[in-house]
Amino acid sequence: MRIDELAKEIASAKTESQKTGIIKKHVVKDYCPIGMKYAVLRDMQEKSVVEDNNGTKYLEMTLHRINYTLAIVILYTDLDLLLKEDGTVDAFGSYDVLMSTQIMGYLLNLIGEVEYAELECINKSLMDTFDMKNNSFKSFMADIMQNMGVIIGTLANDGFSEFGKIVEDESKMKKFRKELDSFLNKYTDNGKVIKPKK
Repeated sequence: MRIDELAKEIASAKTESQKTGIIKKHVVKDYCPIGMKYAVLRDMQEKSVVEDNNGTKYLEMTLHRINYTLAIVILYTDLDLLLKEDGTVDAFGSYDVLMSTQIMGYLLNLIGEVEYAELECINKSLMDTFDMKNNSFKSFMADIMQNMGVIIGTLANDGFSEFGKIVEDESKMKKFRKELDSFLNKYTDNGKVIKPKK
């Protein structure tokens, strides 16, 4: 059964226990093996990764929230998500149906607090692992290069002859030194390279 069809069935139910009973028929397990949780959540996390213009990858948190919610339906029910015309999952539409009809609230009650806590724990671990891998030297260097471009942009745009003019002009050199000091203060502490200060 598709989730929108389930939503219509729930809307016709008169009591909370009837609504719970309708959803309970579609809950096929109240415990998923950890390997299955890991595989599905990792797959959903990969669908939430975006890359900016500098090549830095990060989790887009709205997409992650939507995909995490859909993962719960995939793991614990026999329900089908909504599809687009091209046959791919309509993630936004599916999420809206699940939340606007409170299907998720009933579903989480049915799988139970302990199981949901474990799911949350695995999800958080995957997010932490992603952050550790991507807030690494590569992204640190990308940030440095972006900031460095502000300081020595004249070299890229106008070549060394323009830089020579800056060195000869005392006021321009003071401004350059100030920008360089600001840059170095952001990335160093007593001569040691550090993470950028926010």
